[in-house]
Amino acid sequence: MKKQYYKIVRNGILLISYMALMGFIFQMVLLHFFFSEPDIIQAASSPDGHYIAYVFESNGGATSGFIYHLSIMENGKKLRKGHGNTHISNFPFSVKWIEDDILEVYDTSENYLHKDSIKGIQILYCNASS
Repeated sequence: MKKQYYKIVRNGILLISYMALMGFIFQMVLLHFFFSEPDIIQAASSPDGHYIAYVFESNGGATSGFIYHLSIMENGKKLRKGHGNTHISNFPFSVKWIEDDILEVYDTSENYLHKDSIKGIQILYCNASS
């Protein structure tokens, strides 16, 4: 009877410890991916001030390096962690507004996402080494 009691107590302690560990890991993942700020490399306002082009990096994890993103957002909107909405690259790049609705992206690498326009803004891609 005593052995059975100790077995139940031990299993209960193990279960509570496991649940606490999983809760901690889940909480850290949520905080990191959904509530932390992205690592902004460049923020460029459009000439009319209506949009901001954000170049930011994210860590690809243990099996890959950093990934670089471009998101174009209305001024006043908060940039969150996640994928860029316009351009994703495997190397750092820069941007420059040419007009209110034309943005140049200077990048020499292969990219994973490549949009030619977004929100009425034309995106021009230039080789940064030229």
